[in-house]
Amino acid sequence: IYDISSDEELTETQIKDLDMELNPARASDYFRGVASSLSTYGYNALETAHEVGNFIGGEINNAMYGDRGKDVGNPWDDFKKESTELYKGHVPQHVQQSLSYKVTKGVTQLAAMMATPGLSPFMIASQGFAGGRDDYLQTMGIDPNTATQDELEGARSVGAITAIPTLLLEKIGLNKIATGLTKKLSGQVVGAATKRVLGMAAVEGAEEAGETLAANVIAKDIIGYDPERKRTEGTGEAATVGFIVGGVPGTIRYSPNIVVEGSRGLVRAAEIGFDTGTNLAKSEAAKSMVDMEHGRHDSQRTG
Repeated sequence: IYDISSDEELTETQIKDLDMELNPARASDYFRGVASSLSTYGYNALETAHEVGNFIGGEINNAMYGDRGKDVGNPWDDFKKESTELYKGHVPQHVQQSLSYKVTKGVTQLAAMMATPGLSPFMIASQGFAGGRDDYLQTMGIDPNTATQDELEGARSVGAITAIPTLLLEKIGLNKIATGLTKKLSGQVVGAATKRVLGMAAVEGAEEAGETLAANVIAKDIIGYDPERKRTEGTGEAATVGFIVGGVPGTIRYSPNIVVEGSRGLVRAAEIGFDTGTNLAKSEAAKSMVDMEHGRHDSQRTG
């Protein structure tokens, strides 16, 4: 209960609780999350393509005139910002920070990557590039529309470096998932489907944590634009989201197998319990206990 007439300030926890009570999560929030993820996925690719053009143009200009000149403004920055505000502006902050919302966005992006295998190397690299570039601009408090040429080139350098581990790690994760979905299950291995799904999930979780760790190391140690950042910042959450996201395709693909394996496990557990009980009943210790019980009853009747 909150008294609006009270002079006492609400704590952050109370404000969060009040926000959750007044603005509960709705299905539309998650649909907006899907749209936001797809929109950002596409705009990151366009943003990256434009920056590659700026870099190539600068190199040509430098070779011909001895000066790189100034970048052509990236229009996709504004489009992405407006799109983000459109899709996320009405989603409560506590929903955006929830695990379910982040998993929804992660699954959407994974589906987009798997749906465009021919473009996946570029699309994956562009996510890392745009993520690194945006992180640099936001951390440094730089508006790309008013940034100097040096600031724009600095942001581009961070993006280019971040794209490398993103591409390598994401390809490992995607290959693991693709192989797991298409490779034939071994009928001889107990719990084969369950193990495969867990393996896919574990690789995706490790890959997401690795990406976050790499981005932190770039920010803190390699480029040094955020020296106060912890190297492991956000890695735990990234691993959790990645684990769940990585397990979704396999769970959908092998759900019948997993149900059968679970049923077999229950049957096997019942069999083990029955066998254990049978063996226990036949044991010498059980016989001794029965003999003792009979002796006690006989003595009582005699008495």
